Amino acid sequence: MSIVKSIFISFYVTFLSVASAYTLFTFFTNDDSVYWFSSALSTSIPLGYFIYLYIKKPADVQLLKMLILPMTGAALLISLGRLYLEGEERALAAQLAFISFFGWLLYNMWYSKLPKPKKVVDQSTDDWTFETPDGAEIIPAKTPSKLRMFVFIRGSWCPFCMAQLRDIGQEYDKLHDLGVQVNFVTHQADKFMISAVSRLNPKINLLVDKNIRIATQMGLSNKYSTPLGLQLLGYKSSEARPAVVIADNYGKILKIHTPKDYRNRPDPTWFLRLLDDYAAKQAE
Repeated sequence: MSIVKSIFISFYVTFLSVASAYTLFTFFTNDDSVYWFSSALSTSIPLGYFIYLYIKKPADVQLLKMLILPMTGAALLISLGRLYLEGEERALAAQLAFISFFGWLLYNMWYSKLPKPKKVVDQSTDDWTFETPDGAEIIPAKTPSKLRMFVFIRGSWCPFCMAQLRDIGQEYDKLHDLGVQVNFVTHQADKFMISAVSRLNPKINLLVDKNIRIATQMGLSNKYSTPLGLQLLGYKSSEARPAVVIADNYGKILKIHTPKDYRNRPDPTWFLRLLDDYAAKQAE
């Protein structure tokens, strides 16, 4: 199923780009352009959403999700109304609006949903080994800490992962004061991710889970889920699903958080409250 999703999202974003350019051009060059205006809206609004994601990397898109569906739906109804009133010469505009609207439905209700992770058998994080971006082996358990937090992210191409990295990184000092070792785990530490981590705080550990070995061990692997075409830019096809694993200083896993929707990541204040509670319990 993951490979179907990777094909879908690449096709949908490509379709939106081409259809939006075509409908906007036709709208500005056509005298009778009401139906092209509605079609342009139906394709440009979702495209604007994706452009916004990659430029701003917002942590929360709940309001946008609520607005886009009725806006594209209204544009589709206008296109269908013009098609009904004026006949088949308006068919192309309506078809483009139709594909855009139902493509958004698929993105919102199917593509964005993550499968339920496999149940994890009791295991310790003490034997987890990773690599640094330079390729050296690193064992987080060898660094003394009260708590360890492992944030699994998909890659630098994912705007929600980069937003999560940014938001948690900004709270690093508070986490450090609680005795938390902060580890971002990726299967591929490219220059964009390395640069983002170094800008936030060089003390943050960026760990490479080679061949998604630890993610697979934890039931967090997501094979062939990278959008089709990104492989040409050097991204690998398989990755870890977004997740946060919290363990104590003995390696015992205390909490695993895996979102049902890849766009919904926990707010940093949630981490702080949870980790503060764990730290208080350890102090008792």
